[in-house]
Amino acid sequence: MKLISTLAAFALVSSVTFAADLGEAGSPHITVTCTVITEVVPDRIVWSLALKNTGLELAKVAAKHAALSADVLKALKELGIEDKEVQSSQMEFGENMVYRDRDHVKEGYFASTMISFKLADLPKYKEVWLRLAAMDHVSVNNVTYDHSKRIELQKETRKKALLAAKEKAGVMAETLEAKIGEVLAISEDVESGGGWNNRANLNNSIQAISAAGDGENGSSIAPGTIPVRMRVLVTFRLLNGAK
Repeated sequence: MKLISTLAAFALVSSVTFAADLGEAGSPHITVTCTVITEVVPDRIVWSLALKNTGLELAKVAAKHAALSADVLKALKELGIEDKEVQSSQMEFGENMVYRDRDHVKEGYFASTMISFKLADLPKYKEVWLRLAAMDHVSVNNVTYDHSKRIELQKETRKKALLAAKEKAGVMAETLEAKIGEVLAISEDVESGGGWNNRANLNNSIQAISAAGDGENGSSIAPGTIPVRMRVLVTFRLLNGAK
């Protein structure tokens, strides 16, 4: 597993508070914010497929859709994707409404299903892509990267962020001839993505995927890296007179 760690201790909310009135403002303390980013090369791809077909008779539409879903699941199995990595969801059927002559009118029925799966063999990306492209009524809605050890990476990055916060607070206090005491409060910035970027951010942070234009020994995929970001806010008691 290839990791590229980048430590960024940003003074976003850093402050030193000397409270004159302890009864009102509490004991003197120092609050620091630190962010740590670990860049990791992804080891699996998460695919999201949409299956949809239409027709004039609901029974025939449903039967055709059942066969279509079975064909897709069979294809994934033949591609070596394990059953535990495949999930079907949002299965539905109903009236197929189309916009015509400035109005929505019924035009038969539709049936649809979402299928998601994880591909651990990244070099097999093109084979999967072309196999799916050859199937009718199948669309690839989204392709994102992930890592099989995501939870462990989050824990490691969080620990680094806390240690960085302690070091930062210590340096700040020592500069002002003080020192830090026990921890008074700890919080994690949930707006940083919970330590793992959401799909929109992932798509912006990785290199683009290309299904065509391969050289003889080229690759149709460039996974780049995924940033695992942890931002913590820690408050320490501030002890004056370090000397």
